[in-house]
Amino acid sequence: MNNKTHVGSAEASLMLGISEARVRRLLSQGRIKGATKQGRVWMIPLYEGMPVIIAGGRGPQGTWYKHPRPVETCVVINRRTISNQLEAKEKRATEAENRATVAEEELEQERQRAKRLEELLREAGIDPDENATKV
Repeated sequence: MNNKTHVGSAEASLMLGISEARVRRLLSQGRIKGATKQGRVWMIPLYEGMPVIIAGGRGPQGTWYKHPRPVETCVVINRRTISNQLEAKEKRATEAENRATVAEEELEQERQRAKRLEELLREAGIDPDENATKV
């Protein structure tokens, strides 16, 4: 377990299971026990590992966590979604490679046609370099 004595408002919100905005509102109302502001940062003391919120005078009972959670938060990874996304990326990459290969083949065919045309012109006694029109 950690040996922290104070936390900031972001960490307190995670510990309490409420939003940071709600923690800031409670801080401004003076409802978090022992909290002090040092410059722009709130220092919230921990009592038995948790910040303590002072109950308000009206409204329903608070829904925040009052005791530390026994285990750390678990992140669930949807492997199927990640796998599908990776497959889609690989497919797009393969398609792009295929398009590049086709473009290279078409360029090579154009070069061969141009070379064959030059050969035909030379056979006909025409110098392709002298008669070329500049575009």
